[in-house]
Amino acid sequence: MIKKVFLLFLFFQLGFAQKVINDSLISKFEKELVYKAIEVSKLPDLRNDTLSDFYFRLNHTDLMIDLYKDNYGKLILKSTQYFVKEKSNIVKDTIVFTKLHDSNIANWLYNYVSNSKLEDMIPAKNDSFGKAGVFMSDDYYLEFSNKKQYIIKSFPFSDLDTISENYSLKDLINDSFEKMEIEKLKKEFREDLPGGFSYLKKNGYMFYKLHNSFVILDYHGDYRLPFGFISYYYVNKIAKKRFNLGASINYQVDFNGNSSVKTCVNKYNIFSDNKSFSDLIRFSYEIHDLDYIKSVGQFENYIIYYAFTIDKYFNFGISYNQLMIDSRYNGLNLGISKNIESIELKPYYEINLYENRLTNYVVGVSKTIKFNIHEKPIRIYSNLYYEKLFDFRSVNFSLQIPLLNFGLN
Repeated sequence: MIKKVFLLFLFFQLGFAQKVINDSLISKFEKELVYKAIEVSKLPDLRNDTLSDFYFRLNHTDLMIDLYKDNYGKLILKSTQYFVKEKSNIVKDTIVFTKLHDSNIANWLYNYVSNSKLEDMIPAKNDSFGKAGVFMSDDYYLEFSNKKQYIIKSFPFSDLDTISENYSLKDLINDSFEKMEIEKLKKEFREDLPGGFSYLKKNGYMFYKLHNSFVILDYHGDYRLPFGFISYYYVNKIAKKRFNLGASINYQVDFNGNSSVKTCVNKYNIFSDNKSFSDLIRFSYEIHDLDYIKSVGQFENYIIYYAFTIDKYFNFGISYNQLMIDSRYNGLNLGISKNIESIELKPYYEINLYENRLTNYVVGVSKTIKFNIHEKPIRIYSNLYYEKLFDFRSVNFSLQIPLLNFGLN
């Protein structure tokens, strides 16, 4: 009898302690994405967690913000980001980044969330509201949990102004992100990711992270000088400090003793580092020994070069040259080109003007050939051009073929 009473008591305890679940997500696909992201981020599943008197979570694409009371009643505010790391379509790891935030921000957010009753203000997503249960990149998910109940609401960002008349939820999210410096944290997290991998967000967006530095060795030859190589070393950043520096050497020869050596150091992103506008400054030294140029043969060139690219329009470069033959000649170099991305073609024109009215120029078109070998992207650069070097004029053709490419973190 005592055993039956105990079991009955235990049954009632479990029944009354069970949490009320109000899950307004109407799409099974959406539910799997949302709760899988929570699991991957190593955050508690609030449908089952009954330890906290107050728990609020904002969930959006690659970011989750948790505000809750710990076992001692202290408010904790933290943000969580994660990326799935892949290589050759194989998942290697999941990288999670968590940041604890200031208690003043936690109190500010808690006062608004607890006093405004957001869980009641936000309508449930249905066939006539928002994305009708289809997960989209502008969807936000709010979770509210305590020991008695769990609620999750979903909505697109564009509809947030209609939820509150005085202080919109859009303002709350924007102010929270600003106070917590979310954009700064996103940038820092992304920059700290190891290079040489693809990274996947939960909304399906993927990007490739370059190594912090890498070494390239390519074959480079043309009709006049068919044997040669280009060795290139690029440093993106060292110990979180960005350098954007590159150094290269280009060496070409033929069977008759003709040779050409070009070395340069490049500094990228002088005034801008965005896709719409980019630039570089280059310091170069060249030495040529070419017996098919009858009037000159051997000459050297020192070059300080600045170039910029306006995306979808053109590339322009200008440089100061100092040509050394039997004496020094100051010169000016101008170049313009256009990237036709749809067919991977670039027509270009360069001209060198020197103080004794000596003029050299080259006009041509380069073509990039892309293909994959064992899912590894390969690029071959071909170049057809007409050149004038002092008294020598000729049509020439060159190829640059990758031999070795490896990155360093």
